[in-house]
Amino acid sequence: MRGDSGSGETGRSPERAAAIERMDRHGIRPNRRLGQNFLMDASTADRIAALCPAGSEDLVIEIGPGMGALTLPLSRRAGQVLAVEIDRGLIPILREVLEDRTNVTVERADFLRFDLSGWLEPWRAEHPDAQIHVAANVPYYITTPILRHVFSSVTLPRSLVFLVQKEAAARLVAGPGSGAYGPLGASLGVFYILKTCFRVPPHAFLPQPGVDSAVVQAVLREDRETADGIPPEALLSMADAAFSHRRKRLANSLEASGWLEPDQKAALPGVLRRMGLDEKVRAEELSPEQYAVLYHGLTAGK
Repeated sequence: MRGDSGSGETGRSPERAAAIERMDRHGIRPNRRLGQNFLMDASTADRIAALCPAGSEDLVIEIGPGMGALTLPLSRRAGQVLAVEIDRGLIPILREVLEDRTNVTVERADFLRFDLSGWLEPWRAEHPDAQIHVAANVPYYITTPILRHVFSSVTLPRSLVFLVQKEAAARLVAGPGSGAYGPLGASLGVFYILKTCFRVPPHAFLPQPGVDSAVVQAVLREDRETADGIPPEALLSMADAAFSHRRKRLANSLEASGWLEPDQKAALPGVLRRMGLDEKVRAEELSPEQYAVLYHGLTAGK
């Protein structure tokens, strides 16, 4: 989990003791700049992995594996795990922890710059029918860029599992009209069913964050007719623009952000009327389904 680090640790589970020993041996300390709070609790990791419905032929892309606590149970469920870690110092620890897991590939890279498409091309050629899943333990503020990178490289993953601060989890699952409702929840809700699954207390991490965390699961919708033909990364961009000025009307926010092209600006009032929405409507009043309809209405013929 990435968050504000607290001081002091409670309890010394075998997992925590082993992790501290490895960190001392490799001269590793949590990097505050990267917001590192490593998941230590094996039972929590098992519960998170169980939310990822990967089969024996499927791939899980794990972003921010840290010290491998979640990577291990994921590797027992999935056919292949691709673990992408930005911190060079953690790579020896990850390889030590995962030395017996032949189905795990560890890549040292900034995920936002990682050539995911290039990595996936040969894997997909060998596994044409396999599903792809994503598990992420990253700061909430980079969740949108990460998803944009995933969506530009992969056909919609079958599931997404996020370990985030509790307040961030609330933003992901909030509905229209809520102050917590935002662009990521609105756009993901077009393609996925999202829910908060359980809370994770600070003592499950090393070092302990100053806030509770939570696990959010997103499972691909079976009925996605409304979303047909919508590039997920493009919808994310539209939702970002729509929420860029929360106190403004939706139309003004889209225009001020530069998202609207001249013909789209002219078409917007008519699109809103056909949707049964007032021109004064704000971004937080539209449901995910309405965002899909809005996107179709504004991009028809493009």
